Amino acid sequence: MKTYQQMAFEVLKARDAYQLKHQRRMTGFKFACPVALSFSFAVLIGLNVWKEKEQLPQIQTISDSPVITETIPETEPETASELKSESL
Repeated sequence: MKTYQQMAFEVLKARDAYQLKHQRRMTGFKFACPVALSFSFAVLIGLNVWKEKEQLPQIQTISDSPVITETIPETEPETASELKSESL
């Protein structure tokens, strides 16, 4: 028959093993759960956008919109030495 000390040691050893197993499981869950939920959320949003894209009305282009046809002639860029010579 086991003594009180031996029995207490066995009980505490089993408790520590259970706590370690539970802690490892919870750590894995804490890392995996947010990743899985984020991925699922992104997939749901992507599917919703993809399905809604087909139902959106097509944007019609307006051919009467004004078009700017005037162009501005390009000038040579002024250098610092040219600006300095002009100011003297």
